[in-house]
Amino acid sequence: MSTFKESLGILFPAMRISLALVLLTACILLSAEMFGFTPNEDKILLDARTKISESLAIQFSLLAADRDLNKIKKLARYIVKRNPEILSAGIRPASGKVIFQSDNHDELWQGYQEKVSTSTHVLVPILQNRQLWGNVELRYEELKSDTFLGYFEKPIFKMAAFVLLMGYFVYLVFMLKTLRQLDPSAVIPERVSAAFDALSESVIIIDEQEQVLLANKAFGKKTGRSPASLMGLKLSEFKWERISVQKSGTEYPWMKVLKDGKASIGAQLIFKPVDNKPIKFVLNASPIDGGTDKVQGVLITLDDVTEMEQRNTDLESMVTSLEKTKGQVQQQNKELHYLATRDPLTGCLNRRSLGDQFEGLFNTAS
Repeated sequence: MSTFKESLGILFPAMRISLALVLLTACILLSAEMFGFTPNEDKILLDARTKISESLAIQFSLLAADRDLNKIKKLARYIVKRNPEILSAGIRPASGKVIFQSDNHDELWQGYQEKVSTSTHVLVPILQNRQLWGNVELRYEELKSDTFLGYFEKPIFKMAAFVLLMGYFVYLVFMLKTLRQLDPSAVIPERVSAAFDALSESVIIIDEQEQVLLANKAFGKKTGRSPASLMGLKLSEFKWERISVQKSGTEYPWMKVLKDGKASIGAQLIFKPVDNKPIKFVLNASPIDGGTDKVQGVLITLDDVTEMEQRNTDLESMVTSLEKTKGQVQQQNKELHYLATRDPLTGCLNRRSLGDQFEGLFNTAS
């Protein structure tokens, strides 16, 4: 069960990171398209249509010079048949009346009154004796960028969709392997973790970056979280509160150990869990030396003295209450002694008290 939880603890972060990476990659591809670093399909198509139109203008002009109208019509029909981008074609002399048209040319060309070529309506001039004899009208299909849905059929969007789909799984596999290699819990052998879990006091091991490499079950119980969920977190990011500078120092004890390489004993800190009451710890921190002069980690033990402190507080309160009660008893004894030795009417010493004091004074005088 613990292995399953650890696997989920790696899987979910890997999925989030993979999704972020694949979205960033798609954004980079779309940014490259926006700034013109990718091939522009529409520009390529327009260039191709321009070259086709120029070539046809020359051919039609040569045929017009021979006054061979049948060949001109045959060539126009052949162009429509061979080029799927050309929806229709028509031949319109300078007089303005169409003498040849393919299927649906009137419907496709209807409403176009411009005298210059566009991306969908192309006019190929036919020259005869250097004079304009007429135009061949070519109706091309609309460019993808001219329609809303067609805009998203551009190759860059297909590439982005492919990256989103395939890149996510590629990134996921890569991140799973990477996170397993970087898993802080892999640094501590399982038998060592089991030994620390058997201790009643809280134990934490951190690296030189303050990241938690190990937290035993006792500390996880205090924090209300599983030890596995604490792995990789920075210890200083937890909610700590110093009791006093004399008892806890000006900086966290483990930071001082990482800096100086000397153990810290008896520092007192208050830990504030999210849902539980504050816990007072007495903290001992010892450096972990990896065989070099540099400290590679810190072993931290935390003794929960919250209950002991509460008992001491209760005891002090009880002692204070007893002292107050003692004073009240002494005052009451004084009042009782006064009533026992005085006459209630005159306030003078009564017979018994007068006799006791007279006998003492008489003995002293003799």
